[in-house]
Amino acid sequence: MNTYSSKDLSLNFKWIPHGRALILVDVENLAGTGRVSAASALNVATAIDSFFPKSDPHHRLIGCDRGNAIAVGEAFPGARLLPGVGPDGAEIALLTAVEVLDVARRYTQVVIASGDGYFTEFAADAASLGLHVAVLTGYGGLSRRLRLAAHSHLQIEDALNLYGEAA
Repeated sequence: MNTYSSKDLSLNFKWIPHGRALILVDVENLAGTGRVSAASALNVATAIDSFFPKSDPHHRLIGCDRGNAIAVGEAFPGARLLPGVGPDGAEIALLTAVEVLDVARRYTQVVIASGDGYFTEFAADAASLGLHVAVLTGYGGLSRRLRLAAHSHLQIEDALNLYGEAA
């Protein structure tokens, strides 16, 4: 598995193969907090956009706690917002919305913008079906099991710091 810093990357995304990606974003994990302010949500959205411009053919699913849904929805206009409830609400909402076999038919890669181990089984299943699995981490940690299930890992704290302060 490869680990990259955002400082190492150019905008040609050499760390991930070309093709259409499904991007699963756990906003609270990237922000490193359960209560995401409007500024912090915008910070996360801007950092994600710096790696995956909205003009690219990627599909974004944005998971968050329902208490953060307004701020997160405003920060990610046009993306599919999946509010959840409770400590693992965002993860459950994201994984309930996708079926790995359907993902394998429609995409060449999966980007999990979260370091939460809750995504490990999905990442391993996607990789076993031939999808490139990349993990983006921000201010939240990275599960060892998820790191092992993914092909590549990108730490985007540098990009988050460019666009604002941690929540």
